[in-house]
Amino acid sequence: MTITRFLLLAISISFAAHAAGTPICGATSTTAETRTCLENETVKAEAQLKAYLNAAQAQAAQMTDKAPSLAHAQDAWLEYRKQHCGDVYLFWGSGSFRYDAAAQCNLELTHARTHEVWSAFLVRFGNSPSVLPEP
Repeated sequence: MTITRFLLLAISISFAAHAAGTPICGATSTTAETRTCLENETVKAEAQLKAYLNAAQAQAAQMTDKAPSLAHAQDAWLEYRKQHCGDVYLFWGSGSFRYDAAAQCNLELTHARTHEVWSAFLVRFGNSPSVLPEP
């Protein structure tokens, strides 16, 4: 890994952690602990995404007789995440960090997708509360 790659990654992780407030898996001390933590966090994030997608589909079905099928968009998004995070994995070459970079990619994209679903389908207009809280 070149120093430029390392610096870019350090800056991007630092920015992402700062933006989120508390770094995800920041308390881990080994690569194996970090990887396990990221995998566990991704499982939780995917469960949350599924719940938000289910709520969004239920809302869409109530609002119109021509409800959108969120399944097609979700399938396309899953393929995008697979390809994009696969590219992240390849970008980091042969080092062990590539596993963590790809896992972080999966987690970040899953969080972003959940927020995207929430803002598009679960936020109501006016002063009404959203169907589910902001993720």
